[in-house]
Amino acid sequence: MANVREITKAIGRDRLQDAVGVGYKMINRVEVNNQFPPSWFPTVRRLGIEAGIEVPERLFSWRKPEDASEAAQ
Repeated sequence: MANVREITKAIGRDRLQDAVGVGYKMINRVEVNNQFPPSWFPTVRRLGIEAGIEVPERLFSWRKPEDASEAAQ
């Protein structure tokens, strides 16, 4: 699957909403941004497996590691 919209469609919007406990507007926002919140990872990954689709990790808005020079200060 190439993007968040394709994944939400394959899983089913209603099923995803119920599984992560959000409403329709939040699913729309996630699709527009093309990024799932990182806290959704275990649930979306499980739903993807159940639906027989791949859920790439790059579609989650992971927190970027701190720059090593900033962390040393």
